[in-house]
Amino acid sequence: MKTGTTVFTLLGGVILPLAALSFNLFILSDGGNDAFFHGLTPTIFHMALIAFVPVFNIIAWLCLKRKCAAGSKLLRVLCGFTVGVCIVYAVELLPLAFMGMIFCALGFWYFGIGLLGLLPCAPVTALASTLICNSRLSAAAKEEGLSHVRGFALGLLAFALVWSILLGDAALAYYGCKKGVSDDPAVSVQGVRLARLSSRTDVVEAYCRRGGYAGWLWSVFLRQTLNTADASVEARELLYYRITGKNPAYLRSSRSRRGFLSWDGLVGGEKVGGVVEGLSLKDSAYDTTVDRVAGTGYCEWTMTFANSKRWGNAEARCRIVLPPGGVVSRLTLWVNGEESEAAFGTRGQVRRAYESVVRRNRDPVLVNVCGPDQVQLQCFPVPAGGEMKVRLGVTLPLQVALDGKSARFPAPALATRNFSVPSNLIGLPAIETVSLENPPAAVAVAKVLGDSAQPPAEAVVQTSSVGRPWHPSRVAFVVDTSLAMAGSMEATLAALAQTPADLTKEFYFTRDESPAKPETTLPQTVTCCGGRPSLGTLMQAIDSLAAAGGPAALVWIHAGEPVVQQAGDALALKLRKNPQLRLYLCQVALGECPLVESMSPSTGVVSLSADALLGGVGPALKRLFADWGAESWMSERRKVPVAEVPAAAAPASDHLGRLWAAEETARVFRTGDPVALEKAQKTALPWHIVTAATGAVVLETKEQFAANGLEQVPASSVPTTPEPAAMLSLGVVVFVFVAVFFIRRRRCAA
Repeated sequence: MKTGTTVFTLLGGVILPLAALSFNLFILSDGGNDAFFHGLTPTIFHMALIAFVPVFNIIAWLCLKRKCAAGSKLLRVLCGFTVGVCIVYAVELLPLAFMGMIFCALGFWYFGIGLLGLLPCAPVTALASTLICNSRLSAAAKEEGLSHVRGFALGLLAFALVWSILLGDAALAYYGCKKGVSDDPAVSVQGVRLARLSSRTDVVEAYCRRGGYAGWLWSVFLRQTLNTADASVEARELLYYRITGKNPAYLRSSRSRRGFLSWDGLVGGEKVGGVVEGLSLKDSAYDTTVDRVAGTGYCEWTMTFANSKRWGNAEARCRIVLPPGGVVSRLTLWVNGEESEAAFGTRGQVRRAYESVVRRNRDPVLVNVCGPDQVQLQCFPVPAGGEMKVRLGVTLPLQVALDGKSARFPAPALATRNFSVPSNLIGLPAIETVSLENPPAAVAVAKVLGDSAQPPAEAVVQTSSVGRPWHPSRVAFVVDTSLAMAGSMEATLAALAQTPADLTKEFYFTRDESPAKPETTLPQTVTCCGGRPSLGTLMQAIDSLAAAGGPAALVWIHAGEPVVQQAGDALALKLRKNPQLRLYLCQVALGECPLVESMSPSTGVVSLSADALLGGVGPALKRLFADWGAESWMSERRKVPVAEVPAAAAPASDHLGRLWAAEETARVFRTGDPVALEKAQKTALPWHIVTAATGAVVLETKEQFAANGLEQVPASSVPTTPEPAAMLSLGVVVFVFVAVFFIRRRRCAA
């Protein structure tokens, strides 16, 4: 082989195809699963086809150089196969090849960047190199006196067969998607199952994104299939979740998978979205304090977010599940190295203030309720190469042991987030056990916050005693079988096997068909796949429990469910009409769950998610079963005139009043009722707590607070946990005082 031919074969048939494949896989895509040029390397089989081209060319070149295997039929078959690959991708990239040549000509002298324009030409140069190798092999065979070596056509036929299989795989995904958006439930389920059989998740993404393929061949031959005018955005997002089990927010957000091309399209909104590249929880500190008189606790979680990107601000967003009965009672942001307290206002008021400041790239942090015992925290901007530090305070009731000598201090947990959390990060919230010298006071009292110039006219009184709590006679378990539950399903089945025998039980496992049929016995194994919405099954379970009558519990064990077929208003209405029914939420894996967020906090909904996320589904359910069957400490809080406070009432901290305000707000709040909303706001705002009717926001300047009609909480009235330095100083002061007292006493005696 001549020198010029050798150089062209190696450059055009080996080096350039490898460079194009590497650029597509490692620069323009994320591991090859989400290629920038859709349809080029969507699966590992397509990657193998493209990688086969340089491999064959280097083998053919070595054979020609060593003058061997010229008459090999296998080599001709491989040559025909390679030519087929090159032809398909050359036609696919033909428009880009023309533009690439122009880019190459214009940008060649600019630090050689114009050479990138040669990458779309790789299939053409590889095709020419392969044909040259085939011609040289034929010439070498003739020199050896061999007749025409067959096999080239067989190789082309083999490629056509392989390519047909790959096209069939894609067509199956398209066909499944088209059937999946059908209004007929049976047809829709059939389409979802067909789409899952295909390996082309990129095709599903393209359909649910409403087109988006860069390859012009797909646009020509599959134009009718790509047309999704008959399917709404909501239907396609639901379809994407049902097929893949993934959050369709990734389809909505305008971001690439690479840092230098990425941006977050959900900044300032109410959605959390996926993890933003470069954004992480750099530092965490968690501290607690206990009011042993009332049996209440207060914890503070300090979080430092870091943005490692070189440019572009980021917004940190997360949903935090609080312990049952917990309420956010403090929010601070570090501005210029100093703590700034939050202002508490109505939900709409603080949301408008946050969004107005976000648009100006200033320093706000916002907390709002987004479901029973769940809040959303978001702060912006986390500067490029910088940090942002916030502190969240939560007031909660302790779970006092029957003997009154100890108590369980539950902790908040992350339900979903858009930042990464290092696996070795310390200082995250954890469940604690605290000792109590004495049981909580039988009667505890906290003064109602008001004007300090006048004595309070009302007080919050708590009465504590041992008794048997509410317990059901029937229980229904609805278990999510989506793909996100795969890692927790074995532990879930083991925990359900420990359900008390005296309860009448029903088990529902969500299926592609909704609602799922009840089962009276536990299956040995459960297969998890895709996404399986739970609303229909939950409604059926509620109807079954309500028809039987009596106190009943519905336990929903689930992962994140980012898409719902409809809001949970009907579910909330059923719960309201059945006061003897309680819904227990038990989220066991990270993820958004709009169905939970649409539920109003009420006494009929109890969240076990914080315990399940921190300690696992097994301990959370075991504790629930134990609470149903045993006596425990129970507390009742009410507001009374100061004159009616019992003389034996022990003074408690203001946290007692905050818990009462949270309970009263949940009792009176009704979605869509302006009178109830106003009453709930008047109850919650004086206590500076975040509820379904109120929120908290921290802005950068006093002018921003004033412009939005907000007033910061005075630093003297916020709850705190004692700092170690402060405790040490107090100890020193006490020691000095005692020492001086005894010295003076001894001198007087002398």
